[in-house]
Amino acid sequence: MLKRLAVGACVGLVAVAGFFGARDAAAVHVSREAGDPPPGLTAKGRLLWNLEALLRQTFGNQAICTWVRAPLTVWDFRATPCTPFASYDPYRYVFAHARGSRFHVSSRAPTNMVFGNYPLMILIGGRATACDASEQYFLIDYADGAGLSPDCLQPYKTLKSRTLLDRSGWHDRSFATRPLKVGRFWILALIYSCTPRAPGGLAVQVWPQGKRRPILAGSTNGRRTDQTEYLLYRPGRYSLRVRITGDRGDCQWNVNVQSD
Repeated sequence: MLKRLAVGACVGLVAVAGFFGARDAAAVHVSREAGDPPPGLTAKGRLLWNLEALLRQTFGNQAICTWVRAPLTVWDFRATPCTPFASYDPYRYVFAHARGSRFHVSSRAPTNMVFGNYPLMILIGGRATACDASEQYFLIDYADGAGLSPDCLQPYKTLKSRTLLDRSGWHDRSFATRPLKVGRFWILALIYSCTPRAPGGLAVQVWPQGKRRPILAGSTNGRRTDQTEYLLYRPGRYSLRVRITGDRGDCQWNVNVQSD
């Protein structure tokens, strides 16, 4: 069962002890130079320090949260706005001055990597977090424990995927696709961005060939910008129907389908 705990992380620290899981927990202040973790940290403490340094490098001073409805993990870090709270949990930093991370955001698709039953990838903006420059190891958490307990693991299998659909548009264009032949797994990603004066969204239906009822009817949540992904394990042929919802404003959207 996936954890839905995305507040302050609780890790073993030798020099600094205490529980940081409460939402009002203060960050640990350390007077060290950028790129130099504080002394006395455990191995997992150093991993958390490098993760938070990368989060600050990526998002700056913005408030951050985790998207708990992400299809692959509950640890998908995003920046504000972090609403609704049913979909986003605020994250409180443990280290106030973490800088100079050894990690980086990878360009590899996280859906292509398999780590086993319990490891959950720690994502930043939907992308994997690489622990090393050659991207052999990636940052994960374990689903069978409480709190955030980071580790660097090498995927035991890498799946090859192909792009079946990559279509973009503006305004209120809607479309339906011809049947797409998908393999054992496939990923449907919806992205849209609208102007503040005319918020909108995307609605999608997935129909198996020859069937009258869709197997999936989903939509983005109606904010100005959003990204929603669906991971399916049903091989066969499917058609997609996509339409813009809400006001007919200036909305840009993208629909992408990848399969093995």
